[in-house]
Parts: sequence; C-alpha cells; structure tokens
Amino acid sequence: MKTFFFIKVFFGLTIINSLFAQSNSHCKVVQLVEAMLNNENNVELSEYRNELLFDVIGSDCLITLLKTISNDTILQNKICSELENPVSDDINLQQLLDRLSSVPSEYVIIIGKMEKSIKIAINKYR
Repeated sequence: MKTFFFIKVFFGLTIINSLFAQSNSHCKVVQLVEAMLNNENNVELSEYRNELLFDVIGSDCLITLLKTISNDTILQNKICSELENPVSDDINLQQLLDRLSSVPSEYVIIIGKMEKSIKIAINKYR
C-alpha cells in the first residue's frame, strides 16, 4: 500500500511540475508580448524587453511565442527589430540561430525573419 501511495504522489507531482512549467512559459511569453506592445520610450523597459526576448527565444518558450505571434505582423516586426539590437554582449547569437533552425517548419516564415534579424546583429558586432 505504501508503494502505491508513493507512486501516486510521484506521478501527481510530476504532472503538477509539468503544468507549472507550461504555465511559466506562457507567463514569460505574456510578459514579453505586454512589453512589446508598451510604447513607452524608456531605457529600463527597452532593456527588460530585449533581455526577456532573448531569454524566451533561448528557452522552451520559443514555440509558445511563435504560436502567439504567428498572425501578428506588427508584433513580429517589433520582435525582429529587437533581435537586431541585443543589449548584452553575453548573448550567443550563433547559438540562437542554431536554436531557431530546430523549430517545426510550420513557422518557417517567422523563423526566416528572426534569423535575418539575428544575422544583422551578428554583422553589427563583428
């Protein structure tokens, strides 16, 4: 009986952790979209938006982001503009390009735009 209880608790916690991870990734994407749509022009918001974008792209949140912006060309353009101008030198742009190349083909148009923007950033910092 104790073994059954342990297995039940273990799988219950695994499911909760999985749901939390999904919720966390949605939360990051929502924060990013809100920041992108905020038209305030201040340095702190701009840095936050840029750092959050690169964090989302480098994480498991990427697909959620792509689903969110798939039909919004204005948001896609804002994101591409941010990608061209990373605020941190610590961002591995080549690694992000590699990450984008592993995305399902249904997002090929958005990914192409994002890759182009990252390549512009790479050329700026050479």
